[in-house]
Amino acid sequence: MTDYYYRQVNSVRFGPGALTPVVRNMLIANGAVFAVQLAFYYALGGYRQGHAYADPVTAWLGLSPATGVFHGRVWQIFSYMFVHSLRDPMHILFNMLYLWMFGVSVEQRMGSRDFAWMYFISGVGAGVLTCVFPPFWGTTTIGASGAIFGVLLAYGLLFPDRLILLFFIIPVKAIYMVMGLIGVEVMYLVTQLNDGVAHITHVSGVLFAYVFLRYQGRIMNAVPRVSPPNPAQAVKRVVEKVEEMSDAEEQRRVDQILDKINKEGIQALSRSERAFLKRRAARKRDGK
Repeated sequence: MTDYYYRQVNSVRFGPGALTPVVRNMLIANGAVFAVQLAFYYALGGYRQGHAYADPVTAWLGLSPATGVFHGRVWQIFSYMFVHSLRDPMHILFNMLYLWMFGVSVEQRMGSRDFAWMYFISGVGAGVLTCVFPPFWGTTTIGASGAIFGVLLAYGLLFPDRLILLFFIIPVKAIYMVMGLIGVEVMYLVTQLNDGVAHITHVSGVLFAYVFLRYQGRIMNAVPRVSPPNPAQAVKRVVEKVEEMSDAEEQRRVDQILDKINKEGIQALSRSERAFLKRRAARKRDGK
């Protein structure tokens, strides 16, 4: 599949372009976990054991309702999204390819904050629903596919008329391609429960992505907005706090900092402690 754009003339372009922040971080995170899986695989002799090899990362982080989640390993509802099959490298390759090809455009349209929430709500929601269905209790589900299917739905709804070259040959509108993929997953969910693929996870990811997109404004208004640390604001708050201190409180603070310098050296001082000393020295010079 490749994106097909109309510009001044018809042109074909593979992929959406430069990485966006959330997509980049997800690619790095999934790649890092896969690297850890490979490290254990070779360190524990998995290449000699073949199918008998038990991947400890999958056992600990993969979604296993009967042996994991129902016994307190609730983190698996989240962590399974970052674990992929060692026996089939195409598993992680295609998941990350689709995340890049479709996720970048969706993140650009939605914004990184909203995209991140949709991605994790789709993935975690898919994990929860997988645990609800008894046929999947005895299996281990891994992979980012639940969240990826949520991204695919968002792509189809946000760019319905954008053309996708299916098999690099057949131009298909994005919405038709996405609906076709979802339809296939629903069909397999009904007819092929034991084919080794967690179709329920894929369909659930679509469901939760749709709910998020339907109520996106309400959801994001309810989510607290966390601002990144601002060193300048932190220093300003320290300054304001110093000005409110009494002489006795200020002297006690100075004594504590001096004791720290004597014990650990001046390089051990924090940014706020340095700002405190600098401000106090300036006040002393001004005679305040």
